[in-house]
Amino acid sequence: MGLTKVAFPNTDRRGFTETVKQRVATYFKDNQISRHANAQMLAKTAFYVGGFVALYALVISGVLSIPEQLLVMMLLGFFLAGIGFNIGHDAIHGSYSANPKINQLMSGGFEFIGACTYTWRIRHNVIHHSYTNIVGSDGDLESMPLLRFCVKPGLKWYHRYQHWYAPFLYCFASLVWIFKKDFVHIMEERRDQRMGHKPPAMTYATLIFFKLFHLTLFLVVPYLTLNEPFWVIALGFVLMHFVTGFTLAIVFQLGHLVDGPDTIPLPTPDVITEPYAEHQLRTSANFGTGFWATFFCGGLNYQIEHHLFPRICHVHYPALSKIVQTTAEEFHLPYHTHPNFFAGVKSHFATLKYMGRTHIN
Repeated sequence: MGLTKVAFPNTDRRGFTETVKQRVATYFKDNQISRHANAQMLAKTAFYVGGFVALYALVISGVLSIPEQLLVMMLLGFFLAGIGFNIGHDAIHGSYSANPKINQLMSGGFEFIGACTYTWRIRHNVIHHSYTNIVGSDGDLESMPLLRFCVKPGLKWYHRYQHWYAPFLYCFASLVWIFKKDFVHIMEERRDQRMGHKPPAMTYATLIFFKLFHLTLFLVVPYLTLNEPFWVIALGFVLMHFVTGFTLAIVFQLGHLVDGPDTIPLPTPDVITEPYAEHQLRTSANFGTGFWATFFCGGLNYQIEHHLFPRICHVHYPALSKIVQTTAEEFHLPYHTHPNFFAGVKSHFATLKYMGRTHIN
């Protein structure tokens, strides 16, 4: 998939960028706290890792009936997504710790899901965060061939029903990710002119190693330790990934593909006229900003704050959101938010319905 590089102005004449950065810096200075993980974050880490270990041990213990085992595998899928949101995502952004080695260790949360941290760092940290919701530049808008996430050429008859079949496709998101997308993306990086370099040779070995590790952990070990036919183990693996895939897909979609955020046509020439920070306000949305949504979503429900300050640990986003919203209002800039998680979900599927029926002008 060829993606186009675009540029943003080097200066912010309105002053929003510098103002919000200064206010956030003052918040951390006045409260004498780190931008990285705190006790709350460590407790979340212990909860998700501990919960995963306990559930996995229960699965391979052999004490469960087959229906119970399948249910626990689905719950494991939920914890895998939680590890990805709360630990791996922050670590890959470098926001979990000031120590790069700790971030590298914690980014292993993505490897547990079966995903490649190298391709995620390029596709998410660099491309998505740089070109958010820009058609032809943000790869997330092209991530599912059967779904139309923006108004662009190629409207098909079946897109009219995409808001009905999208949940089914979302269930396959992590399976497609670990068995196809990572391999496709790593080959694309070899010829992506925006990166200016090819993936290191060790990246290919690491990719294969962790894919095999993931399959060994969830297929080979249970098969060797449980007196069950392989189809039961395989079904549990698929059900686990259905939960992981749906959860990952829906949470990541609620930050941009909802009512409010703009989808930006590829500019000609390839230059965005507004400053980067203002662009993030126009193309991102918060949802469900309560405690439990944040506890599970790893701060992705504070999508605006995450895009403005990706190197700050997500546990600080609730406090920062007040600063960002106030500053945005002062500069008469949009600040999109949905009152709860389910409002965000409703808005997402309404947006899918609109995108599936709207022709290009």
